[in-house]
Amino acid sequence: MTPARLGYRCIVVRQAAIPSTPEKTLTLSMIKKTVAGVTRASIHDLDGPYRRADLARARMIYYWVARRLTSKGMPLIGHYCGGRDHSTVSYGFLRVERDRLAFEPELSRVMAVLKAEAF
Repeated sequence: MTPARLGYRCIVVRQAAIPSTPEKTLTLSMIKKTVAGVTRASIHDLDGPYRRADLARARMIYYWVARRLTSKGMPLIGHYCGGRDHSTVSYGFLRVERDRLAFEPELSRVMAVLKAEAF
């Protein structure tokens, strides 16, 4: 066994031995409620078929936050947001990534609220 391999196992054992503090785990429903509150859209509007620009923007913020803060995949995020396809979620996620400055005010407010709720 190489020393690097042995060192890796030591690190893993040490991490497993450290007790973790109980923290709330973020769920998709918590994220959806927070995004709805920050963007002034209802949860029904986020799930609905409406295509208004403000609602589409809120959905994209939801996709980005859900993908970044949870381990959920795009198909599940889309399913939980009104049965949308994974490609819709992917497009919204990438659009927020590309135009990050345009989305920054809402993203920072959503992240601040979620951080306050989770801890």
